[in-house]
Amino acid sequence: MKDEFAGFHPTVNFIFYIAVIVFAILQLQPGFIAVSFLCATVYFFMLKKTAGIKYYIGVWVVMILSSIINPLFSHKGATLLFYLPTGNPVTTESIIFGICAGAMIGTVLLWLSTMSEVITTDKVLALVGGVIPTMAMLLSIVFRFVPKYISQMKKTKEVNDEGRSKIRTAAHVFSITTTWALENSVDTADSMRARGYGTGRRTNYTNYKFTLRDLILIIWIVVMMAVFIIEMATSRVGISFYPTIVMKESVITYIAYIGLCITPIAINIKERLRWHILKSKI
Repeated sequence: MKDEFAGFHPTVNFIFYIAVIVFAILQLQPGFIAVSFLCATVYFFMLKKTAGIKYYIGVWVVMILSSIINPLFSHKGATLLFYLPTGNPVTTESIIFGICAGAMIGTVLLWLSTMSEVITTDKVLALVGGVIPTMAMLLSIVFRFVPKYISQMKKTKEVNDEGRSKIRTAAHVFSITTTWALENSVDTADSMRARGYGTGRRTNYTNYKFTLRDLILIIWIVVMMAVFIIEMATSRVGISFYPTIVMKESVITYIAYIGLCITPIAINIKERLRWHILKSKI
């Protein structure tokens, strides 16, 4: 079944990802990181299923390495645990900060991975096209050109693989493909000129229509964001790692943050339940 959250307007998707990624980076409090990481993990496997296992393992490797590196190089903190062979101290605070920082990196990587699935190339063009049409056109040319260039390079390599050294073969293939690219860009420019590009005001077309459900979801996301930002700005929530760990927590902030992070998961669960109910009535 398709991802229902991806079916919303690109503006909704963009605002959501800006919120969860920025908040994950700004707030290293363990509770918030755990909420964001758990929601990112569930949504990641909703989208990727078993195909995402390899990437997920890689994320855990990055998290573990990041967690280990901090106490090796940062020796701040009041609670001494032991000394390294180099004589440097290892503290509880540096270990916990390393774990939180590693989990934050892993959380951002998971959100970025799902973002690449939800905010596709055509959505990027739809977002940019309404504001900067020329930039949207340039992006569309680049997005179209890059895979064509790679494909042409592979074809050229297959034809020109005649027993030369690897360096000479690579240089020869690069030269031929670059020549092809330049000729192709001239053809593209001529085609655009023939179609009247630059002779009048450009218009923008998009398949995405902003509907009432998009407005409702944006209001939900903005309200959750506002609660979280206000709580942070008024210092009702926060964490300090050094010299000792001091945390400020707020129930309403957790509710708002859970409400924000769980949004795409809840939308998909709601749609799947609706689908099963309709299917059972057939």
